Amino acid sequence: MCEVAAAEGGGVALPAVLAELGARGVVQLMVEGGGALHGAFLKHRGAAQQLRLYVGACAFGSTARRWLAAPLAATIDEAPRFKLQRVEALEEDVCIEYLLPGEDFP
Repeated sequence: MCEVAAAEGGGVALPAVLAELGARGVVQLMVEGGGALHGAFLKHRGAAQQLRLYVGACAFGSTARRWLAAPLAATIDEAPRFKLQRVEALEEDVCIEYLLPGEDFP
């Protein structure tokens, strides 16, 4: 167990968590979480190198939660672009893998 700095607006500071994991020898991390956590990884420079989306063959409708809850861009022109690496069919579902840029998103 360890203590890390708090992030603005609550939660923990993602760079501090990643630094602590690195100090402990962790070189690879799979993150499953809600939209706020996913958004934090996409906003912090170098925090993630790959985005893997699983799209299921079902729909929840208006009760579904967003997979990404973070303002990354104000317009479509400012929106970050990802490089498609692979698409894989998993029975009726699909896995889409993207390579992420290494700079902070606006």
